[in-house]
Amino acid sequence: RRRGRSAWVHRNFLGGAEWVKGFLSLGHRGSNALCIEGAQPYALGGLTAKGRVFHETRDEIPTCSYKEQRDGVSLTASSPGSPIALSYVLCRRSVKSVGASDASLSSSLVHAYAVDTRDDAYQPSRGGAVRHSFEVAGVGCVGEQFWRERLHVEAHRRMGGLRLSLCGSLSVLQSLGKKPSNPIDRAL
Repeated sequence: RRRGRSAWVHRNFLGGAEWVKGFLSLGHRGSNALCIEGAQPYALGGLTAKGRVFHETRDEIPTCSYKEQRDGVSLTASSPGSPIALSYVLCRRSVKSVGASDASLSSSLVHAYAVDTRDDAYQPSRGGAVRHSFEVAGVGCVGEQFWRERLHVEAHRRMGGLRLSLCGSLSVLQSLGKKPSNPIDRAL
């Protein structure tokens, strides 16, 4: 199976420190992705607005018996150097598992907090990372209505010739409507 990744970035094309970038990833560990992003910094408090259009697939059939596809757009506002970001995401997700399939539409507001002090994002040996997000879905009465809170914590330390890594995740989801939440939203 072919694997590869191609990326491009174009900076300051309108003279205002904005950028546009894109990437295409094929066959990378059972996933494919196409993403185009753009950002525009604003003078008011150093706020940066970022837009993203994406198509992602993950084939987890060999290990977890499902295949996921996500298509959507997102808009994010953040300040450089701040660990906080606020996003709006409109996304269509479909999951196919052995013998079943399901799809859902999600319109969400997401408040995210992330701090990362790892020495390497892929194979860390020192430092840690904390990612926390709170999502309210069903904005504008589009798609499933729920709130979800996620927390992911990592700690890495080198002890002599050994590397100790501890990781943990927690997710809580509660339906806001009268009907129960979609199983896709619980897991993904």
